[in-house]
Amino acid sequence: MGLRMAIASPKEIDRSFDLARLFEETVDRRWHCLPNIDGNDYNEDEEVYLRKFYEKCKELSPGLMRVVFGYQVLLDNCCDKTADHLTLHPGMQAKIDAGERSIARMMAVLRDMNSCC
Repeated sequence: MGLRMAIASPKEIDRSFDLARLFEETVDRRWHCLPNIDGNDYNEDEEVYLRKFYEKCKELSPGLMRVVFGYQVLLDNCCDKTADHLTLHPGMQAKIDAGERSIARMMAVLRDMNSCC
């Protein structure tokens, strides 16, 4: 049996998106809007800013590893590793396609049985 990973809750996924957004916005804000020498461009106290950033990260981080690790487990076990986008592993897709063909054949047999009676 392969590795089992608990499913991330919708709240954990939302928090992970919010945390990623916070990181991106903070990097953009801090590195593209650095204060001038006189401080006119960025006047928030560094210590206050860092405290707010830390508290927000603490608030958003529960569940982050479950989301990231869950993604990695799916990628490793279900996705085509040769593709440059998320797509099912060819073997898994073949099984799904075969199952769909089997269902289509069964439905055809059932339709034939209903039409003859």
